[in-house]
Amino acid sequence: MADSWSKKFTQTWLGSLDACCAMDAKLTQLMAVHWGRRGRGVSPQLLLPTRCEVTAASLAELGRRPDAAMSCTLLLVLLGELLLCAEHGGILRDDDMVKRFAGGVAERRQAAEALRRLRNAACHPAAAATSAKGEVGIVAFADFLIANFKEDTWAQGLRTQPGFLADRAVSLFALRMVNSIGWWQADHWSVRFAGLKPPGHPHAAGST
Repeated sequence: MADSWSKKFTQTWLGSLDACCAMDAKLTQLMAVHWGRRGRGVSPQLLLPTRCEVTAASLAELGRRPDAAMSCTLLLVLLGELLLCAEHGGILRDDDMVKRFAGGVAERRQAAEALRRLRNAACHPAAAATSAKGEVGIVAFADFLIANFKEDTWAQGLRTQPGFLADRAVSLFALRMVNSIGWWQADHWSVRFAGLKPPGHPHAAGST
């Protein structure tokens, strides 16, 4: 499983130091506007609570350990939220940010909504199936995947075994979504990932 993670990770833009630094630079510009910073106060270290470069290094290391899959998922969903929300300064709490990112494109909406629900599930791990409201909780994430990502059949297990959220399949799914969202945002922001090839459709179970 560790070898599978390493292979898939290196196929994403997160596996490129240059791409991570380029994305950090753009995210820093966006955050500087929201925080009213200029000059020396504008740097990834000062303005980004989650940096692509540092997150990628952590993922490359943690990904070698199957028992650290949940840690990988948490790092990915937090980075995904930054990618989705940095431009407008919002939070990934409701459907507005997802709709704004999607721009009417179903494929983009599904990826962003899946990441949002996974963020909710990962950050609220104690939400019970019978008490979780709305889109918060593991079951809500599983239901969305079952309806929209039918090739990811592992999602069925989440409905009865909440501990499955810590499985490698979930972190690989998060990696796939963040990779696609990162590429879409790079295109939107004119961030160049030199030497890299855009991924295929994010619904493809084996794609990154």
